[in-house]
Amino acid sequence: MNAITNRNTPHLTTIEGQEKLAIPTGIVDYTPAVAKQYTLVDKTCRLVIGNAVYPMTCEGLRMVEGQGYLIFRAARPIASLKEIADHPSPSHLPLLHQAGEALETLRGHDMPLPPAALEAIVFLDEGILVLNDDLLQLMREHRPPAADHPLQEEIEDTSWSYGLAFLSYLCITGRPPFGNGIREERLFRRTRKRFPRIRPSGESAQPFIHWVHRALEEPDRLLLPMPAPPGATVGTVSFDPLEEARIHRAFRVHRFFRRYGAILGGGAAALGLILLVLISTIQNANRPPATIGLGPLEVARLYYESINRIDPETLRDCLVSDDDPVYRELTHLFVIVRVRTAVERTLPLVSPEQWVEEGMPPLPEGTVLYGVAGLTLSTLQETSEQATVRASYLRWTLEPGDPETGTPATSNPSRIEEIMELVFLGDRWAIRQKKVMEETPLSQEEALEALSARTSAQ
Repeated sequence: MNAITNRNTPHLTTIEGQEKLAIPTGIVDYTPAVAKQYTLVDKTCRLVIGNAVYPMTCEGLRMVEGQGYLIFRAARPIASLKEIADHPSPSHLPLLHQAGEALETLRGHDMPLPPAALEAIVFLDEGILVLNDDLLQLMREHRPPAADHPLQEEIEDTSWSYGLAFLSYLCITGRPPFGNGIREERLFRRTRKRFPRIRPSGESAQPFIHWVHRALEEPDRLLLPMPAPPGATVGTVSFDPLEEARIHRAFRVHRFFRRYGAILGGGAAALGLILLVLISTIQNANRPPATIGLGPLEVARLYYESINRIDPETLRDCLVSDDDPVYRELTHLFVIVRVRTAVERTLPLVSPEQWVEEGMPPLPEGTVLYGVAGLTLSTLQETSEQATVRASYLRWTLEPGDPETGTPATSNPSRIEEIMELVFLGDRWAIRQKKVMEETPLSQEEALEALSARTSAQ
């Protein structure tokens, strides 16, 4: 008699009077294709107990009330990675560490690791069951998309260390590291390593938190062994709404340029102009940096002036590295502005300073304000090797529309106070990092009033 109950988690059940372990597959229809593939797959999985590895064979694929289960010998389940993803808690961190140790044990025995998947690992009271690639592939190919766990796509095609770090972050903070936006935005954040860092609760938590951060930053690299989490509180994280808004805005700009660039690419003239811009950029790569001979305050001023001129090359000269969201945005804008200016005879972006100097005339259709105005700089600290500069300014940032729907682009002003750290590189000063201390969104009217007040004060 078949007494399996329809459940979505690994559980003990009774089949023909014998106790068995049933693992849900997500398969809802036992088709001839499923039956044939199951007969051909390798049914031997691995049970890891300490440093030892034992075979554990799948005894069958059973359908009960429209749900498919892999059947194994009796073994009491404790949890699965899928259950941890459903109910994240810091109390699950030791289980994730055990999973990392089991994978390291498999590697130590020269056994292949299955692809990172939430259904690949089941925690048993006697050890850790690791399903093989054949059975995982059977599940992936024959279950409906609705049966996939919402977080599975977050870890597929990544290393196991990334998957375990992702779940660890989820257990510590209660949310995925790269947010809950659409997949395209999550990938945008992941490739740019934009996620709120966890502050370790003490020295004992630092190795584990450092590993989690590093594994999230390098999703394709297998970083084992995994450090043990501390027994007490691991750490805390704060989610800055302004930073979240900045990242989301950067994604929208990125998506806009991808779509708009495809539209521009339809014309031979546009393609030719883009090639000319790229050739010019390559040729200018060998010129000396524009910041040679400038002091820290002058480098900071040149950085903001480059934004208004949409000059990514000069702005890059002001930076230690190109890991700067403004630089990436400006690089895209540079090409778009050059092409639209040449092809459409229009200048799509106007700096607010230039607009004010011209008497604030009505902006042509399709043109928006972009850049910095009312800039004030002050040196907070300076030695022969490093300097700190405070910047206060108004900035208009691009809110891209959507060419596919005809939504026009706009710009949003805000008042910004930020601190710049500069270092001397031997022949020039360069900005090592910037930290926004305050960002206040403004209406267009408030921004113009603030700009008029700053202009009058200067």
